[in-house]
Amino acid sequence: MDKENHDISYLFLASFVFSIILHFAMIVLVKYITNLTIEKPLVNPDYVVVTTNIKELKESENLTVENKGEEIPENLTTEPEEVQKSELPESSFYVIFDDENADTTLLEQLYSEHTLYVRVKYPAGWKFIDQNNNEKLDGVTFWALASQYNPPPYIHLEVKEKYLFSDSRFKYNRKMNDFTAYYNEPEELSGQVSQEVYCRTESENDFSIKLIIKGREQFKSFQPRFFGMIKTFKFGKTLF
Repeated sequence: MDKENHDISYLFLASFVFSIILHFAMIVLVKYITNLTIEKPLVNPDYVVVTTNIKELKESENLTVENKGEEIPENLTTEPEEVQKSELPESSFYVIFDDENADTTLLEQLYSEHTLYVRVKYPAGWKFIDQNNNEKLDGVTFWALASQYNPPPYIHLEVKEKYLFSDSRFKYNRKMNDFTAYYNEPEELSGQVSQEVYCRTESENDFSIKLIIKGREQFKSFQPRFFGMIKTFKFGKTLF
């Protein structure tokens, strides 16, 4: 019995010693691994490797030298000649809006109304019809009953909403007493020639005055009177 207990005690002691040795060995191994440094290859991030294809470079240089010896013919153009001609402005019948080209001598009748206090002179022998919207002037159309022009021209004056105006739509402008006149060159469509002048004001409303007439020559002869009407155009209350 004593021998059996002695053997058990010996085995327990041996296991205990072996366990201590094993734990100590593991601690040493972990510490060794922790302190171990792995050497990495040094890389210079600022170092760039450039490779050049010598053959392609030589071919490119030869091509450049060969092209230097070539001269571009003088008659060579990037676009066909007919395309360049179509881009030329056809405005030989156009005259600019100034005092010299504004004729008021034959404007013997006066149109006036009392909602926006619009006033404008128009040619003798002409008639007009005006339209109101919410008891305010919306537009006026002038036309000739008997005229040297066939068909006779007509002129339309229209009240405009100010927020619709954009000066980028117009090529020319002229400062008048009560407004700034914005306009483009005349437009021709199906034999009819038209031109619109936009009157930009400092008041509640803007206005536009547009001439429409058939034929370029007729437009050219009547255009000074159209400019004359715009020159006489007034609006708003006045003291006189």
